[in-house]
Amino acid sequence: MLLVIMLFNMMLAFMASDMYLPAIPVMGKLYGVTITYIQFTITLYFIGMVIANILTGCISDGIGRKKALMMSHIIFFMGNALCICFNHFTLFLLGRLLQGIGSGGLMGLSRVIISESYPQDELKKIFSIFALMFGVLPAIAPLSGALIMEATHWQAIFYSLLFAQIICFLVTQTMVRETHYDRRSINIVHGLYYHFKHSSVLLKNAMGAAVVFMGAMAMTAIGPIYFEKLNHFTFKKYGLTVLLIVLLGQLGKIVNIVFTNKVDHYLFRLGLFLLLMAALLLANVYLHVTKVSLFCLAFVLYINSMGLLLPIFVSKAMNSITDYKGSASSIYGTFLFLGGALGTFAIIFFTR
Repeated sequence: MLLVIMLFNMMLAFMASDMYLPAIPVMGKLYGVTITYIQFTITLYFIGMVIANILTGCISDGIGRKKALMMSHIIFFMGNALCICFNHFTLFLLGRLLQGIGSGGLMGLSRVIISESYPQDELKKIFSIFALMFGVLPAIAPLSGALIMEATHWQAIFYSLLFAQIICFLVTQTMVRETHYDRRSINIVHGLYYHFKHSSVLLKNAMGAAVVFMGAMAMTAIGPIYFEKLNHFTFKKYGLTVLLIVLLGQLGKIVNIVFTNKVDHYLFRLGLFLLLMAALLLANVYLHVTKVSLFCLAFVLYINSMGLLLPIFVSKAMNSITDYKGSASSIYGTFLFLGGALGTFAIIFFTR
């Protein structure tokens, strides 16, 4: 049951990232800004996640995981409310930033709670299963947003997130127990410095995960606009197309689950090879932007490489730590979402 609840918390953070993408053209007209400015709110969301990961893990070492998780829910609620209630772009930006901070706390603290609740030899398999489920969210999130918009209006996307978050909050508050009892004084600088000085394995795997995640978020951010502008796809058709691509791209995650802890070094090399191939195909897409088939193939290769690499990175990073686990999760999440922020900003900036 704990895994299901933590999965629900993490999925909420993923869905909030780009569920509103189908509403970008409508929101641009409403707020009187260009589509590019609306797209940059994806980057702002990841900046919020970076801020959250710097703070929440260290804070949870002092006050406990559950209290910090509940605080993240409250911040997420405030951000969502701002996105719904006001027709002013500045307040929408503030709402997206708060959403990102809340989501970063949900993601990071869920990861810590899982790592403290299960044996180390089970963690890689658990994170591989999670990666398998999260792999379909880049397609499900915008598709869900498009279906909601067809039925009602764009603000209903944020209402649905708010409703899901309230349910998640109540279930988490009722059924999740505290996992961290060795409380320390809250010293964010000391906690982070400790791992930067003593945890080279954590840092290497966090940086590796950041590079992989950077590319994934760049593709997610530019995909809907690319398909709509150049190939005249509706967001609904785009969502269905990407859902098919993502399903084809789950092989890497399935392989990781089946062969977990057995042939990690071979899976790692295969993941790097697929990552390189995807990057080369995307470079070709940039030079020949009308070739949608190359973009789809690159997407499939990239998702497979991410499915092979990310579970290895996160399990090695978290298994290498025995002390200040909250701070360790902060560092891992900070690198991961900083990669997401840089990836989305770069791809939107250079393709605007």
